[in-house]
Amino acid sequence: MPEPHDKPQRFEIKEEETQLFALLFQHGVCIRCTTGVTIEELLVAHFGIAREYLEKKLTTVFLNGAPVDDISEVPISDGMALALSSSMPGLAGATLRRQGMLSSMRRSITYHHEGGHPASARAGFITIKLFNILAGEMGPILMKHGICIEALELAGFIGLSPKKARLVSAMSKNKAKDPEEFIHMLEQYGTRKVEIITGC
Repeated sequence: MPEPHDKPQRFEIKEEETQLFALLFQHGVCIRCTTGVTIEELLVAHFGIAREYLEKKLTTVFLNGAPVDDISEVPISDGMALALSSSMPGLAGATLRRQGMLSSMRRSITYHHEGGHPASARAGFITIKLFNILAGEMGPILMKHGICIEALELAGFIGLSPKKARLVSAMSKNKAKDPEEFIHMLEQYGTRKVEIITGC
């Protein structure tokens, strides 16, 4: 995780280009946000996502790999990993659904917060993963706040994407740039974080 004072290399893209990066959210991205608040507070107050949307679309939540039932009670701390998904098919999907009828079947792996609420809200970094329709619907919201990823991981993502040329064009502000040259540039950054954010 980068430190709050770190300033990674920034790439600004257009809002309509965010969908090009939808699969990146499944991989997981680092984002600076308010920590020491509940998951619900983070999504509603910090990211501006409507509670009605969360009630309708956000059916499955994992915190550090463990399913969460009540997002209004579980706090998120600096360095944690949060995975969000809409409905998943089959018995597994029904079992993992937050506050679902079958949630008791996975009681042993459900996330249980021990202790009181964190002392205070503060700036920190978490990793967020978005799956299925949430990647396309919530991804643009997160991108407005800026997402961070290791340069090498971004290089790998672009290199394997069938939309390689469009991704490079978006990140280089439509200036003529060879995709392989751009990927090589990212590789030179190594494990340093780079930031992608939508412009005003």
